[in-house]
Amino acid sequence: EKIQQMFMDAVDKAGENYKKLDSNNKGEEKEKRGKYSVKVIPDTIQDDIKTNLKDVANMPTVSNVKETEFSKGKIKLVDQVAEFFDDIGNNVYNEMLGDVELSRKGVKDDISHGIGRAKAISFKAIPDIIKNGKIVNYSSNYKGKGHARVVIAAPIEIVGSQEKICGKYIMAVVLRRENAKQRFYMHEVATIKRDELLFKTRTYNKVISNPSNNPSLEEILTNIVGNVKNKDSKMTNEKPTKENKDIRYS
Repeated sequence: EKIQQMFMDAVDKAGENYKKLDSNNKGEEKEKRGKYSVKVIPDTIQDDIKTNLKDVANMPTVSNVKETEFSKGKIKLVDQVAEFFDDIGNNVYNEMLGDVELSRKGVKDDISHGIGRAKAISFKAIPDIIKNGKIVNYSSNYKGKGHARVVIAAPIEIVGSQEKICGKYIMAVVLRRENAKQRFYMHEVATIKRDELLFKTRTYNKVISNPSNNPSLEEILTNIVGNVKNKDSKMTNEKPTKENKDIRYS
């Protein structure tokens, strides 16, 4: 009987410990959920955007990225970037927008829109752009699809010895907001100044005065680059061509 009682006491104690542990876990989950927040974008955002489009062009770079980042090799680009996002907690916080999810799905969505070497390298700058960039476009119901789109932009620099890749860029990151969450969706980069460009380029010498309500990233980048205090400004939409097919990723 004594042994049986000791056994029952041990079972009761184990049950109490389990309940306590389960309660703590639920508390931690609740606390974690409470920390995740998506902020309401103020009504003044469209006025802010007009100013931001000009400010972004000449603000200091928010990220310096090495030319060797996410090099082509045995590990696919999507796996390299997804691991990078995992390492930083799959989340980045923006003071105006709140928490932004960084996921493998976002990486796949981004790559599906086209990839070039400079764009691949610049995945490393995405957290810095989201955290320290400026909102340059906002649509509460993007193209009537039922979700909001936010575009954040800032200058970055790719550093290294490869002249065709290295230099200063304007980088734009697209966020998708729906169901009380927001996540990274895609990004593009535009060169500010470079004599020789690896990718197909266009030269712009004027600012778009009245961009559409739902402008493409190319239109947005064109507008920003047009504000750069440099007559020789150029941009690239980073679409791979026959000349650079060797740097495609999958």
